[in-house]
Amino acid sequence: MDKKDKIKRFADRRPVAKAVFGYGSGVFKQCGSSGNPQTDVIFVVDDIRKWHKDNMSSNSRDYSLIGRIHLSTDNIGKLKGKNFVTYFSDVKDGDTTFKYGVVETGDFNRGLSTWDNLFLVGRFHKPVLDVLSDDMLREVITKNRDGAFRIACILSNPVTDKESVYRMLCSLSYMGDARMKLAEDPDKVINIVRGAFENFERIYTFREPYVKLLTNGNVLISHSYL
Repeated sequence: MDKKDKIKRFADRRPVAKAVFGYGSGVFKQCGSSGNPQTDVIFVVDDIRKWHKDNMSSNSRDYSLIGRIHLSTDNIGKLKGKNFVTYFSDVKDGDTTFKYGVVETGDFNRGLSTWDNLFLVGRFHKPVLDVLSDDMLREVITKNRDGAFRIACILSNPVTDKESVYRMLCSLSYMGDARMKLAEDPDKVINIVRGAFENFERIYTFREPYVKLLTNGNVLISHSYL
């Protein structure tokens, strides 16, 4: 069973979601990674309170006691938290361990459209595995990536290479993140880009009006077009 099938099986055992995306080192290879990392998943749902209520009934093991108490609150702001995503880790399904987040459709669309919080937005600058989605959500993701690509081009040197642009793009969501100075691997961005380079290539097209390709394979960033 491939990764997409495993995520689909995991999602099918939970309440209906509008979209399901896999991401991270458990889905896309990262240079320097070892072992069997958790598989990261994002569920996009129309009503986060109802989704968790239904999920607690059918998958109570996903929740700790504290989690059940927290998610029973009527305060929707407290339920969503400052990042608008509720996360659960170390959830077993067969031979796979999952970490999954749940976000409401409205928060997902607003976040990727306005960048009011890079916690979720940055995950969709990088490659994600589309397990379940629709055209509207895919368009929101595409526009989010277009904005990230433009910014990465502006912040890059006028003459650079593709990997450097992808690294700049990937680093946007980590800027100001204290974890990068403490717990995270300092080579995390490099490992993400080099491990999933072909996926970045499929997502981001180097063409006018954003960049011009030089004959030696390097990229000339056309800042005046951005």
